[in-house]
Amino acid sequence: MNSSHGLMAMSGKPNGGMSSEEAIGVLKSISSDPEEAFSLIKSVAQLPNVVHTTETCSSCKKRDSATPFALERMRKEGFVLNGYSYNGLIHLLLQYGCCKQALEVHRRVVSEGIKPSLKTYSALMVASGKRRDIEIVLGLLEEMESLGLRLNVYTFTICIRVLGRAGKIDEAYGLLKRMDDEGCGSDVISYIVLIDALCHARKLDKAKEVFLKMKSSSHKPDRVTYITLLDKFSDRGDLDTVREFWSEMEANGYVPDVVTFTVVVDALCKAGKLDEAFGTLDNMRKTGILPNLRTYNTLIGGLLRVNRLNEALELFDGMESFGMKPTAYTYILFIDYCGKLGEPDKVVETFEKMKLYGIVPNIVACNASLYSLVEMGRLGEAKGIFYGLKKSGLAPDSITYNMMMKCYSKEGKIDEAIQLFSEMIERGCDPDVVNINSLIDTLYKADPVDEAWAMFCRMKEMKLPLTVVTFNTLLAGLGREGKVQEAMELHESITAQGCYPNTITFNTLLD
Repeated sequence: MNSSHGLMAMSGKPNGGMSSEEAIGVLKSISSDPEEAFSLIKSVAQLPNVVHTTETCSSCKKRDSATPFALERMRKEGFVLNGYSYNGLIHLLLQYGCCKQALEVHRRVVSEGIKPSLKTYSALMVASGKRRDIEIVLGLLEEMESLGLRLNVYTFTICIRVLGRAGKIDEAYGLLKRMDDEGCGSDVISYIVLIDALCHARKLDKAKEVFLKMKSSSHKPDRVTYITLLDKFSDRGDLDTVREFWSEMEANGYVPDVVTFTVVVDALCKAGKLDEAFGTLDNMRKTGILPNLRTYNTLIGGLLRVNRLNEALELFDGMESFGMKPTAYTYILFIDYCGKLGEPDKVVETFEKMKLYGIVPNIVACNASLYSLVEMGRLGEAKGIFYGLKKSGLAPDSITYNMMMKCYSKEGKIDEAIQLFSEMIERGCDPDVVNINSLIDTLYKADPVDEAWAMFCRMKEMKLPLTVVTFNTLLAGLGREGKVQEAMELHESITAQGCYPNTITFNTLLD
């Protein structure tokens, strides 16, 4: 075979022999030509002492365009893949991150009357869950049942995790109940996954209910469960429940560590009990547990929250004597504090001090600084930080772009705002609907009416939620142009778009 990859020269074995490993190496080096890949795999099969493995057969399938082509060609050329081979192929594709191709192979397997293994279904669910393809996960679940596969604890737990992370809490909770109803017996992991999902969805009362159910079913909560509950109830400022979990955790034999101590310090700070928080810090040291950077940042944040700036600075200055070096987050606490006080000069000063200290600002530090400057209309300094972060190699996120768009819109620099909007879309950042509404309004008032409507159309194309504010802005613009008929037609379409007119809508029409 005279291929561009020098196959015959590469083998260098008597009688033209080649190992599977060598074949895989050549297949992986082929870029995107499925014909070349298939030609190679067919030629290798004709060599003596060569047996194709699932991996060699599937090496030519790790591309979107090649997968259906390769499967069809393999069938025509007499390659036979049984259920075992298909399962191996699906797992290999998932290993390379080719979820779409793996699902395509899976559909072919089912259409040929072959029943995929429970392990394969679980792997496809995990991969689809990471991509937040909830419909696919639930579809796989239904398909398993229709094929007579009995769901196990692992499969149920995967679905609970996927649904929980997608915010579909009721459905996740329903699966836990279904496990019990079907005698599948939920395990510790199932409970922990659901408790974690409920906590992140801020459904803390429901999380506590599941926690109590977990204990009544003889499953012992682990340390991670306690830390998750302590952390989330601390965020809510529920100090009594935090203390309750703390006592129970100790009673169950889990010795408090720096993480759990810091969570309690955070809860006390949020409840405004700063003296008690520092008392807890002393208790940590007495028990031989050294506070970490998060502990100090928590205390600094607590002091700033109640305007005890001098004490926060004193703690900040003393950090190094305890072996702690401030991070970008430590400076962000002070930047945020100065911003809320409406002192943009101190914001810039703190931002520059951070850089002088040798800390490269992260995107959060840049955004915290930008927020204050944008609110105060300090466009020049905001631009300096914005272009400085891009120059340093940091990628602006949605928050950065939306703030800068707001800044340019405030200054009437509409072209710059539109340019930023296009840039953020290209980078895959989500635009803020409020900012787009403001941009449409500015465009209308500045008279580029076509651009205002083009922006509205882009909102619909991007499936951004259209609000009544968007429609009111457009109605006002049509009214100023005297286009009464168009305004009435737009008004009639509002409810069809899932919005409902408000008082401003009707006042705009009457005007």
